[in-house]
Amino acid sequence: MKKILELLKKTKTCQEYEENNNINTIANSLGLKLCYHNLEKIKKEYTNAFEISNNLVYFYPLNDGYPTCSFEFYQNGKLIIDNDKEYSQISNLDDIILQMVRIFNQSLDKGIVLDPYYFMLELTDKVRKNYNGSANLIITEKAIRNQKLNYENFDEAQKHFINHFLDHFIGWNFGLSVNRNETLKKN
Repeated sequence: MKKILELLKKTKTCQEYEENNNINTIANSLGLKLCYHNLEKIKKEYTNAFEISNNLVYFYPLNDGYPTCSFEFYQNGKLIIDNDKEYSQISNLDDIILQMVRIFNQSLDKGIVLDPYYFMLELTDKVRKNYNGSANLIITEKAIRNQKLNYENFDEAQKHFINHFLDHFIGWNFGLSVNRNETLKKN
């Protein structure tokens, strides 16, 4: 009887795990707009250059732990925004970082594994050269890692991506946002 109860418990957990693999359901549960969009890469030496489409840019921080080129986003041949200034051109950057902290907290509670390197920003003000305005946080289907995991490696993957978020995003790149914002300091 004990073995049957353990098996039923594990089966229920596996069923819940399978239900959590639907990326549309996951995005909705986090209150985020889901995007299946990839930006067109532009050939440009010594940089990761992309053409903006639908006012979307990758939310890829400058320092990712590897020697990489900066990310630049163009529209009609004009540089709109890049990550060299750690997205300081985004007026509501602190709110976006706080939103990401809350989303990662929710993901822990809901059994969702997120890769922070696959979030995007939707520029909400007029897109023009040297963009300075607000943005919305968008999640891509690649950010939701549940569908790529199995039941056995789920916990390790969750730890790995939470560590990337805390170290790379909060620690290495957006520490200034955290230090100047009392709400972020508390969360």
